[in-house]
Amino acid sequence: AVVCELVNDVAEKKKVEEKEDPLQKKVDHVRVQMGLGACIVCILGGTKMYDYGSGMLIEYLAEKLDEAAGPNVKFLTGGMPGVQQHFVKYCGDGSRVWNLLPAGQQSRYGRGTD
Repeated sequence: AVVCELVNDVAEKKKVEEKEDPLQKKVDHVRVQMGLGACIVCILGGTKMYDYGSGMLIEYLAEKLDEAAGPNVKFLTGGMPGVQQHFVKYCGDGSRVWNLLPAGQQSRYGRGTD
């Protein structure tokens, strides 16, 4: 009985924490906006590309991922210049790209949803 009470207390505390966690609320908001059933692929990389081949590789990956990924796949960037911006430029029409930025900021990519 004591173990059951402890488990119930922990579960209840977790429910309260989840309701009050502002970060979790923001994550949930992004998930709803992108689609609850979406498979989200995060695009990360440096803000500068130092090798000519890097840009070509990113273009190739963006094009091939966009072609191969089903309609349920979304691409998430941090709205940064460099690798992320280059990926977005070559990722289809940009309709499956989401750029996660602080409130009031814009990626200035001209594609995707900020």
